[in-house]
Amino acid sequence: MNNFKSKILKFIGLIIFIPLIFSSCEGMFEGIYDEPLLQENEEKPQTVYGFTAYDEDTHKGTMYLNISDYDKWLYISFKDRKFDTIYIPQTLTQDWDGISGIHYQYVQGSNFSLDSIVKTDTQKDPAHWDIALHRYEGKVNGGAIQTNYSSLDELPPTSENFDNANYTTDEWIDTLVMTDISGMMNYYIGYQNIKCNKVLSNWLSMNISTPPPSYHPSNKVYILRLRDNTKVALRFDNYMSQNGTKGFATISFIYPY
Repeated sequence: MNNFKSKILKFIGLIIFIPLIFSSCEGMFEGIYDEPLLQENEEKPQTVYGFTAYDEDTHKGTMYLNISDYDKWLYISFKDRKFDTIYIPQTLTQDWDGISGIHYQYVQGSNFSLDSIVKTDTQKDPAHWDIALHRYEGKVNGGAIQTNYSSLDELPPTSENFDNANYTTDEWIDTLVMTDISGMMNYYIGYQNIKCNKVLSNWLSMNISTPPPSYHPSNKVYILRLRDNTKVALRFDNYMSQNGTKGFATISFIYPY
């Protein structure tokens, strides 16, 4: 009988103890991602993503973007000031185009060794877009050049000086867009094979030769010539949130330039 009572008391104690565990864990993971830890009685700030400012007279603006996901592309339309988020295809549900897929590579410094290919559907672009961003890679619906300018304020007043520049268009590449990083510690990474713009993707270089990766921003201004011949000047001002979480980009731009 005493043994039975002892078990009952232990069970009741467990019921009381479990909520205390979860109560003590509340807030444990705050601040790990993009929001800072709050002080007592401090209101939680609201994070605003997208076009955060635009001046109709100077055509200058800023964007703050969450591009931290490895499984999505964020498409941007400057004219409409709109965004489309499109997931990277992971499976094949229709006839294969012969090139799209996740290419698993062994990475040794700047050398890549293809191990296997997972065939997938073709990446679908939205009807209207100018650039697309995935982590630190970019696509351009047109072409891009990197200038020697480090600030938008240093640019010539008009884009005429860039009319005859040699703009780089997107090309197929299977060693740039990381999609599956579960094997990164073994230098085994799944890359999406997709058309990317190598020039725009130079805005931030990542060195994974020795973990953890090191990041090196170019701090340069890029000029984009879009399909309608309109130009955009932009600069990636930061690739981290205020807390130091990577994959949150602050971008200054001039549109139209």
